[in-house]
Amino acid sequence: SILAKFEAARAGYSEALFVDDAGFVVEATGENVFCVRRGRITAVQHPDALPGITRDTLVSLTGADLRPVTAAELAEADEIFLSGTSAEVTAVTRFDGRDLGIGPVTRELSRLYQAVVHGEAERHRGWLHAG
Repeated sequence: SILAKFEAARAGYSEALFVDDAGFVVEATGENVFCVRRGRITAVQHPDALPGITRDTLVSLTGADLRPVTAAELAEADEIFLSGTSAEVTAVTRFDGRDLGIGPVTRELSRLYQAVVHGEAERHRGWLHAG
């Protein structure tokens, strides 16, 4: 991951994406990958991806589809975002030479995630306490 991130930075990118030999997205260097197409959120599912608590939280909050996603499909997404402990919900604003900006789904999900982790979402307040 460190070498991939370094190579990405040398090429002018802020993140690297791992893709398997068949063209399926695995993960970023320390984050799980999501995409949005026509308002529907998909969490990339791959057997080699590390499990993520933040990913699981976002899937629970959104009802995202869990399925394999190709890099070609990701390139056609309306929005792409990454999730992780440090990244939380981070928009991918440029992918494969295409500007994506921060889309409305990503923006709203980031807001909701922040409300949940700061105890401001009454419905999910119990997630912050063990037992």
